[in-house]
Parts: sequence; structure tokens; C-alpha cells
Amino acid sequence: MLLNLLVPLLSFSAGDRIVDRVAFGVAGRGTPGSAASTLRYARRPVPPVTSIEDTVLAVTDRRLLVCASGPMTIWSSRADDERAAAATRIVWSVPRPAVADARVGWHRLNPKRLRIEFTDGSWLAFTVPIAEPGKPLREIAAALTGR
Repeated sequence: MLLNLLVPLLSFSAGDRIVDRVAFGVAGRGTPGSAASTLRYARRPVPPVTSIEDTVLAVTDRRLLVCASGPMTIWSSRADDERAAAATRIVWSVPRPAVADARVGWHRLNPKRLRIEFTDGSWLAFTVPIAEPGKPLREIAAALTGR
């Protein structure tokens, strides 16, 4: 795991998953009941947590969707990953008019952080590992803002 953090271009899938869960992921802030705070409760795992899920963002003409893949483990195979992708489900959504702004910028040493601000003053941030491309995040931001 430490090697993946220090040398991000030297990676392997299990190490990437560990780093993703420890150093990257989803952050946010908002008052109880705000758009950002409701995602926290939608993504809350039911104990005991024995697997992990990937977060997938999607934008339609009416909504911003946050989806979760099916369960997977750190050491999963390609077949396990395909099963997890097939079990992807919507866990949270918000109407597009509730999004005030979206932009991709720096977070710590990583230039790939999508920050979405909502009209109620709350915000969510999604960060991907340094070795992953930032183009999907920029496309989500562009779809949300029209820029």
C-alpha cells in the first residue's frame, strides 16, 4: 500500500483498491438534511463490512446519480470485477437544478478532485488515484455545468 502511495505509476489492482479506500474516495459537508449529508446515509455500510464497493457517478438530463458497484474484495479477479459491475445500483440521486457548481481541481498532491456544490450550500468531493485519468471527472463537471 505504501508503495502505491509513493510511486503511483507502479501499481497493482489489490494495492490500488487499498489505497483508494484509505487515501481517496468521497468527502463532503452539509447541514443535516442537505443534499450532501443525505449521501452519507445512503452509502452507510451495514456491519459487518466484509467487502468493498466502487462509487460510480452518472449524469442524466434530469439528475446526478451516485451508484455503487456490487460487492468485491481487495484481491478480486477480473470475473469478480465483472460480477460487481453487473450488480451496480443507484444509491443516491439529486435533481440537476440542485447543483450550483462543479469543478475539477487540486486536492493535496492530486489534481483530480471533482467538487460539486449544491444550492443548499452543501458540497461533495470525489477524488480518484493519481494514476487514474481525470478526464471522466472533467466530463461529469462539464455535464453538470454546461462548460
